[in-house]
Amino acid sequence: MFAKMIYTLAFCLAGHVWALGGDIWVSPHGNDNNIGTREAPLRTVAQAVKQAREWRRLQAAEVQNGICIHLEEGTYVQEKSLFIRPEDSGTAENPTIIQGEGRVVISGGRVVTGWHRLTDEQPSRLPSKVSGKIWVADAPREGNRHLECRQMWVNDRKAQRASQFADGVMERMLDFNPQDQTITIPTPAIKQLAQAPQLEMMVHQRWATAILRIKDMQVQGERTVVSFHDPESQLEFAHPWPQPVIGGEKGNSSFCLVNDLALLDEPGEWYQEYPSGRIYYYPRPGEDMTRASVIVPALEQLLTVDGSLERPVKHVQFRNVSFEHAAWNRPSQEG
Repeated sequence: MFAKMIYTLAFCLAGHVWALGGDIWVSPHGNDNNIGTREAPLRTVAQAVKQAREWRRLQAAEVQNGICIHLEEGTYVQEKSLFIRPEDSGTAENPTIIQGEGRVVISGGRVVTGWHRLTDEQPSRLPSKVSGKIWVADAPREGNRHLECRQMWVNDRKAQRASQFADGVMERMLDFNPQDQTITIPTPAIKQLAQAPQLEMMVHQRWATAILRIKDMQVQGERTVVSFHDPESQLEFAHPWPQPVIGGEKGNSSFCLVNDLALLDEPGEWYQEYPSGRIYYYPRPGEDMTRASVIVPALEQLLTVDGSLERPVKHVQFRNVSFEHAAWNRPSQEG
């Protein structure tokens, strides 16, 4: 047995491919009706896991020295979470290995296409200085509605949601009032933000960051009093720790306003309009939106490992696989 293990290890180092008892091949260009060989690969990781599970259920000969699911180089778009359960478990001697051969990405994203320059249809809330520089596209459809997204990647580089300040810059709040559930800030230079329908406030408070959907803004000269939607308003002002600092040793806590078309004024920023789903983007220098790869996350959970204390999932390994473009949409509904 020891000699056999040494031989297997030597083969892996020489060929860069795990040669276990049962090999299942998957390719972005494959077909789930194939048999899963290198010459006739499957298309989805889920189908390969299902085939491996069936081998283990039947105690097939392919399981004897473990199972290796080989993922050929490319991106595997997940329509739903990849489900790993106790029946998929291997042992220390015959594990299930999901192995990327080259650069392999398991993605929860969707491609945004159909970009065109915004010209005569320029919305009134858009800053005049960006006229002719903004591109627009419809969000992909998921089921019977446009996908609502909070992140976007352009040519593998994350874009920034339209923001009050440059990336990394914030401003100090003036007051934090738990009784009225309001935060007072310096009045923004952009006046129409008081009527912004999807505006959010990002607040740095000690080690935590709060994302608060803005309900109302009352401009009082150089000061503006801001209130928020529930449930985040109640949570922000009710819990004792952490809360923003007012009058601390290093000053008050900082904030910035994000997510309105009036804030779309710097290259690399984007904004999605709701409920139309239209996405507006200000390209960075050198970005050709007719050729750019634009990805928005859609799936929140790329992988589900569903075991229990009595029936754990064991000896299932991922190697050389990246998980990318997972969505996080809770702040859009609950802050």
